[in-house]
Amino acid sequence: LGTGRLIGPWCTVTDTQKTGFATTNAAGQLVRNATLYEYTWFGAPTPSALATNYYVSGGGTLSGIGRLWTLTIQGGGTVSGGSYAYAAGVLMEEGVPDFTFAIPTFGFTSPTWVHQHSLAGSLVFDCKLTGTFHKAGPGRVVIQKDTVNSITLNVREGPVEVRAVLNGVNQNVFTSGMLSGYGTVASNLTIHAGGCLEGTHATNNALAVRGHLLLKERSIVAMALTNTTFQPLHVAGTVTNLGADLALALHYRPRFGDTIPLLTSGQAIAGSVKTVNGAPLGPGDTFVLNYHAEPCKFTLVADTNFVAARCIARLGTLVLIR
Repeated sequence: LGTGRLIGPWCTVTDTQKTGFATTNAAGQLVRNATLYEYTWFGAPTPSALATNYYVSGGGTLSGIGRLWTLTIQGGGTVSGGSYAYAAGVLMEEGVPDFTFAIPTFGFTSPTWVHQHSLAGSLVFDCKLTGTFHKAGPGRVVIQKDTVNSITLNVREGPVEVRAVLNGVNQNVFTSGMLSGYGTVASNLTIHAGGCLEGTHATNNALAVRGHLLLKERSIVAMALTNTTFQPLHVAGTVTNLGADLALALHYRPRFGDTIPLLTSGQAIAGSVKTVNGAPLGPGDTFVLNYHAEPCKFTLVADTNFVAARCIARLGTLVLIR
């Protein structure tokens, strides 16, 4: 790590020892920087014996973790060990295969930045999560422990797939971020301008929201239509649509009259869909989705509690013979 540095709006973690003092395991897979680090928190650097930076590479396993300030990952591997672990920053530079947190409970000591830069592998949290973290970087994060995760998640870049329950105060998806999966958001969810809520999952129900869903102007709700038994996004509370774009892709050949549910609400849906795939959509207007090279015409069917797409024509291909 040497002069490595992880910087976020709340903290700066800097290596103060330039000699590269470190230890490795027998297989040379694990490198732990054992020098003292500086941890900056709203002021001057504060040396701390707990401020230790870990570096895992080559499929290594880091066990017995208690409290650390930053963790840098290159390649696949695992963090495992005691009942609890805490971190103030995670940086995944590379990840082939996935890197997995297998600690029973993993918490964040402050509003933490989790940077996932790898596009090849995922950063997998197979553990109960607590605290607040900001997901940055284009890589993929998976939250999969089948438990209630008391976290506040801010997806600022890249995709996050939820296979568990998120039970923080509010969850947010910002510009360049995407939230997907088949788990449950037990709190309110806001999709900001440029953020995407992905409502597709082939074998399980789509993501469920127990709180309220707020779709801000220029946010995106994306779905791949697979068949008429498609499981829609379900929101127990109200859905407030302030101008989200409905991004649809057709992944099967529909029949005339096929009606595919997209979004349901246990209370009410306020605001209508004004654009589909970026094109304006007025009341009664139609739009075309292509299955391979075959265009199919659809219209939206909406009520106070649901939105669906209905196929009203398969346009086919016109062939002229002379």
